[in-house]
Amino acid sequence: MFLALEVELISDDMQKILLFSPKVMKWSEGIWLIDLAICQSYWQSRSWDSGCCLEDLYKMMLEKTFGNQYRAALAQNPWQALLTLNFMQERALQGLVAKEQEWGAKIYQSVSWSAFFSVALSGAQHFESLKFKGFKLKPFANHLEQMRRAVNQLGIKTPWEFQSVGSYAIRRRYGSMVKQIWEQMYPGSEAPVIFCPWKSFHLVPEMVVLRTLDHAIDEWQHLEGFLREDLDKLCQLDVYSADHRIVSLEWCLTLQDACHLRVSIQFRRPHSLHSETHSHETALLQAYYNFERTMKKESQRYQENTGDGNISIVAWKLSIKEWLFTPPQAIEMFNDHLYEEEALSQLENRLPSQLHRYQIKDDWSVETSFSAYDSSKNIELEHARALNSLASSRPLFLYRDLKPLSITEDQCKSLRFGERTMNHWWQEPESADLDNKSFTNDYYQYLDDDKRLLWVCRGKSDQWRAHGLFA
Repeated sequence: MFLALEVELISDDMQKILLFSPKVMKWSEGIWLIDLAICQSYWQSRSWDSGCCLEDLYKMMLEKTFGNQYRAALAQNPWQALLTLNFMQERALQGLVAKEQEWGAKIYQSVSWSAFFSVALSGAQHFESLKFKGFKLKPFANHLEQMRRAVNQLGIKTPWEFQSVGSYAIRRRYGSMVKQIWEQMYPGSEAPVIFCPWKSFHLVPEMVVLRTLDHAIDEWQHLEGFLREDLDKLCQLDVYSADHRIVSLEWCLTLQDACHLRVSIQFRRPHSLHSETHSHETALLQAYYNFERTMKKESQRYQENTGDGNISIVAWKLSIKEWLFTPPQAIEMFNDHLYEEEALSQLENRLPSQLHRYQIKDDWSVETSFSAYDSSKNIELEHARALNSLASSRPLFLYRDLKPLSITEDQCKSLRFGERTMNHWWQEPESADLDNKSFTNDYYQYLDDDKRLLWVCRGKSDQWRAHGLFA
């Protein structure tokens, strides 16, 4: 997902451009291109907690930060976002337009040829500044001019009407670069790999802390204290403030043989170093996970090359690589959920693996009654109350593979009946574990010898199996 944003910023407010993502490009004077992918899961969770869709959250954040003095376009592709923004400029439209929504889709169909040629030419200038291999600006501009004359002669009013020509014909007449940019703006049935002359915008001097050790160290327990001190030093830098949320740190280690080893410290949710001054438990845990993985790989390489797998560290450079700017007026939007959200952020940042969110589906079958959360599919079902009630009686944890159980006749007397569920009898079975000899399975609660409350089922075969575990 990309956001094309038009806003005038004075030098003191320049860091506001990092409101949504650290990946920002200055496309032209007053126009910014923002790659939202790196922090999209974070903002998605914020939208869930706020009870609104992601597009509405972006709009509220923009209004809180820039007032009404902005216009923005949201799209899956940077070229499409820029094209929509250019059209908004032509029509003097303010606010945020999401191309994937109904109103945005209608606007995109009305985009003018002047918008198309303007965005294509400015993109070509970026390709030239980056010295893109084989690219020449003058031939490209000539091809665009040929295209402009052709559509005028043919009376084709908008690029949308020109899609029937096809990419092959565009390449044959106007060159491969025009064809590639055209495919980015008007993809066919399959969206192409994003092709964009990206040049990252760097706002402030690098935020760095250097350390030289008195003696070589090769174990985490000896490094941890020094790293904690350096995280505190980052917080004390003049260019770093409590309004900054860290997305990633880079820990560049200097080894005893003068080689350098980079350890990337990633946070799944933007993290405030100031919130854990002097302890830095979250940052140290992520540093530990990544340090151990990196050192294991390097130790194996050293063992193969030198016969000695011991690696000693003599110095390092700790730097902030990616960060967000979260002004107080934007954070105020989340006050009702701020404590819970921050607690969840801290938990996810401290775990070695990512947390996932799921939602109920319109299906009674256990295996297909839930899916990964998708806000675009979070529709109100007529019988949502019944589905929620059904879900509340089922366990939180389901086994990937059903586990055979031996339950005696006496133990059966203590079982508590839950529900009878019908299989998808008209489909081929997706799992050999399911009892497909019958249309139904009966589910019960069963307290085993280890005092675990299991969710067990039995079908026509009379074989007991554990399907889940109650928390």
